[in-house]
Amino acid sequence: MARTPSGRDERIVWRGHTHAKALVWPALAFLVLAPATGAALAWLPERGLLPGAGGVWVVWGVAGLLVLIGCLLPWWRWLATVYIITDQRVIVRRGLLRRVDQDLPWARVERVSLTRGLFDRLVGAGAVELIPAVGPPLRLADVPRATQLHRLANDLLLATIHQPAQVDAPAAG
Repeated sequence: MARTPSGRDERIVWRGHTHAKALVWPALAFLVLAPATGAALAWLPERGLLPGAGGVWVVWGVAGLLVLIGCLLPWWRWLATVYIITDQRVIVRRGLLRRVDQDLPWARVERVSLTRGLFDRLVGAGAVELIPAVGPPLRLADVPRATQLHRLANDLLLATIHQPAQVDAPAAG
């Protein structure tokens, strides 16, 4: 047994982030921004479009802002989204500045579904949705190895359904 983030004794079965495909566009953005910044710093002063040293700082400022928005924020968002599956519940943690934690006990889950588009099937990703008897579904979006995770979720759900009910014996007195 391992301690989950909430401090309860549960067995952590799977822990992960969204699929790494979420980082493809930020990586490509960086690969475009780095040489574009170098080209701008070399080409613009030569043409007289950046008067003085202040223009160089403008290029660095714009490049830094674009790297922050296009590369670092998506990476931090990916890093801040964590899925934890235990033998008793599913925990989803999202958020950079505003943290949102969602817990769904296996006892409340009615069924598990898997959604995968064409590109998701090519890279092994997908969305696993846990549908409770009452309340909104809990969606694990863009998880890696989605088919195995779907099977694992179904196994844990079946184990919860077939678990004998624990009844407290009346106190002798």
